[in-house]
Amino acid sequence: MKLNIIHRHCEPTPGIDQAIKEKAKKIDNHFSESIEVTWTCHVEPEYQESTIMVHLENQYFYAAAKEACFYKTIDQAYKKMERQIHDYQEKQRRLGRKPNAIQ
Repeated sequence: MKLNIIHRHCEPTPGIDQAIKEKAKKIDNHFSESIEVTWTCHVEPEYQESTIMVHLENQYFYAAAKEACFYKTIDQAYKKMERQIHDYQEKQRRLGRKPNAIQ
């Protein structure tokens, strides 16, 4: 897995980076092939936002969350991403294709 962490309008902190790395590792565990994860943290005066982009061969997954707390956005975006991956795997199974993911 290749992980890119981008911080916009904020300074990186070890706690946030560690939380992102843990969630990215869980995302990587869903796939049997190498993936690229780009996780962006963005701060505005009204909110904080986390976005995740996962690239698997020719398939892209995207999830985002806005909250007042970065840690909540990380958890919410991860849950959205996990759901997309699960739906993708189920669709591949229904079509009789081998999903590029591990159950």
